[in-house]
Amino acid sequence: MQVRHRHTRSKPVSGVAHRGIFAGKHIQFGNTVSHSLRKHRRHWKPNIQIKSFYSEILSKWFQVKVTTRAMRCIDKAGGFDNYFINTKKKNLGEGLVLDIREEILACLEKRELEENRQMINEQLDNEQSSESESLNSDHVSDANDPKVAAARV
Repeated sequence: MQVRHRHTRSKPVSGVAHRGIFAGKHIQFGNTVSHSLRKHRRHWKPNIQIKSFYSEILSKWFQVKVTTRAMRCIDKAGGFDNYFINTKKKNLGEGLVLDIREEILACLEKRELEENRQMINEQLDNEQSSESESLNSDHVSDANDPKVAAARV
């Protein structure tokens, strides 16, 4: 027996949704129903605002089209950068949002690499300075020891 899978229709995504932060909101379709139960097709558009957000990680401003739901999500996440870092990729959508997310994550990775390099360099410097101090202390103790001084002569 062969199982048939239903094809689920994806919601229509407007072109504007690819150029903004919509947090899952899209155009919805339905009917207006009058008192006499006549139905007329209509659509509901998301509440879109144009806002500027500052990315502390990238140190630059983004002016984007945002739904009011997305603004609440950004506030709840703790800011513009945290929204992109903590939100799953599948929940963000497509287009501009993914580009901003990739840019933020790339910048974070670059910073982490630089911090790791600095930590490694500091550890190496500490090891070298401790080795040179131990060598210097050996020479000082040898100079105070009369047997070592007699052996040198």
